[in-house]
Amino acid sequence: MRVIYWNIRGLRRIQTKDKLRSLVQQFSPSLLWVAEPKVKASSSIIKQLHLPGMSKMILHNSNGNLKGNIWLFWHYSVTAPSLISSSKQCIIVQVGEALVTRVHAECLTIYRRILWSELLTVNEMKLPWLVIGDFNVVLTCKEKKGGRTPLRTAMQEFRDCIESRNLFQAPRSVGVGGTLVHGPLLGGVVNVSRPTNIPFKYQSVWTSHPGFLKLIQDSWLQIENILKQWNWEVFGDLKLKVKNTEKEVLNASLEFDADPENIELLDKLVTAGGKYEIASQQYNELMRAKSRVKWIKEGGANTAFFHTTMRMRRTFNHISELENDEGNLITNQDQIVDVLVNHYKMKFEEKNVTFVEELFDAIPKILNEEDN
Repeated sequence: MRVIYWNIRGLRRIQTKDKLRSLVQQFSPSLLWVAEPKVKASSSIIKQLHLPGMSKMILHNSNGNLKGNIWLFWHYSVTAPSLISSSKQCIIVQVGEALVTRVHAECLTIYRRILWSELLTVNEMKLPWLVIGDFNVVLTCKEKKGGRTPLRTAMQEFRDCIESRNLFQAPRSVGVGGTLVHGPLLGGVVNVSRPTNIPFKYQSVWTSHPGFLKLIQDSWLQIENILKQWNWEVFGDLKLKVKNTEKEVLNASLEFDADPENIELLDKLVTAGGKYEIASQQYNELMRAKSRVKWIKEGGANTAFFHTTMRMRRTFNHISELENDEGNLITNQDQIVDVLVNHYKMKFEEKNVTFVEELFDAIPKILNEEDN
């Protein structure tokens, strides 16, 4: 699903309408978000745009006599988006199994806090989520050029919002036709499929088990398959194991609170706590290894951060579409593999080289026989 966002700053100009029509024709977006149209939404305005392939219906956040500052168009091939919520600073819709939020944030920090609260409710829906638009705030001072230094409080609140909602910043190559302020942005929602040829990977958490070294000595020749099986049988689903041991601790605590003088119940509580601590340590170590974050200090458990980092790596490394030699856009993963393999085969295969003697005649002669 392709999504275009553009802070258009007025929809009455003919040049703006032509540019918008050109963007739709070039990229054929599923959703088209327009900010600051500065006109009242009406059927006559929509018909005048003549956007190819786009529905004549739109969603907007107009309220009474107030002109809406966010409009949403969608392609005929897309099921009409379901409106989740609408406010002055954002519109949230659901398209299929994905959520898309268009943001047009207030300039003042105090009003943006209302927006951060709205985004928190969306995060609880646990669906693929694309947030696009103008937040009127930066993550770091390096992102701002000129003017006053950004408020640290505003930047910290923005970072907290992104981290707590499990969002991550898209690559900076999403601009359409440059990276100017108020320029169009092209985004999308892509399901990053699990690779079919997952390579074998050693996990450092295995060394914490006392039987690991003996297993290596006894089964060195068949280590790969045996370790895969042993990892599942001994460690299993560590995330599920953490949850189960946490429940054991809770139940043992309730039983001991009911009879605090019972030594057996105290031993049961201590044993359950030990199991939970071991499972939690193993799970955090596994997450650290998978995220490749080397600078996190040992013991600094932050599993939400590790999960987000892993998703970022997986998304940035994923090729969701590719243009072949004929100019066709390929989205099937098997076809993308074939295009890449054929490209590098042709690039590095042995080829006959024809040497043209006449090339030497084109080289100017600076030295004569006397110089030699």
